[in-house]
Amino acid sequence: ADKVLVKLARLVPGLALDVEEGNLAGGLVGVAKFGVLPQITPTTTLVLVVLSMAPCLVRTWRNPKPANVLRDVAYVNLCGFMFGYHVHEKAVLHFIIPMAFSAVLSKSLASDYARTSWPA
Repeated sequence: ADKVLVKLARLVPGLALDVEEGNLAGGLVGVAKFGVLPQITPTTTLVLVVLSMAPCLVRTWRNPKPANVLRDVAYVNLCGFMFGYHVHEKAVLHFIIPMAFSAVLSKSLASDYARTSWPA
């Protein structure tokens, strides 16, 4: 996305960028300089992961139910996958597998599994 945005920004007269070319995700972890997109630090992603997990964790702490364990495990793993700093493609299995097991419990969980797993 940054590569495309850098190319589009070059078309705007008077707009100066710090980089010559946009960056792709390849290379070493943490070695990236974006031209248009903001620099995201590991601390920022930690805060996002914890905030996104908080509703599930609070609900489970207040009202623990064994029937919700698989769904909750899938949810917190999905939060880590979506907002994590350095996530590999294989990490999708951390939430797809628990969702697959919980899909047999109800139609709504099966529907959630179907919507989440088809891009994987």
